[in-house]
Amino acid sequence: MDSSKGCLLFTSDIVFSEVVTFLQRKDGSRKACAVVGLLLKSDIEILYGGFDDFGEAISLMDNYNFLSFCDALSIVLANRNKTRKILSFDGDFDKIKGIERVY
Repeated sequence: MDSSKGCLLFTSDIVFSEVVTFLQRKDGSRKACAVVGLLLKSDIEILYGGFDDFGEAISLMDNYNFLSFCDALSIVLANRNKTRKILSFDGDFDKIKGIERVY
């Protein structure tokens, strides 16, 4: 997160759900809820994809068969919000032209 200082940060509801589920499985509900509370108090904006975004994500998945739906939707939402940078540990983003992965 240090590399994101001074940047506007956003995530999607789907990524948010993945994070909560991961934390719950790893550390239990209490810790997951504590982290969620911190995230909800932060300046991170949560974006919501719609049917048009889902269609674009499916097209990306068709073109890049290694992308998950969540990753493809993240690219669509990044494009919609005029950013090319994605904060992620997922190296699959490195294979997408026009996307810069920050980690």
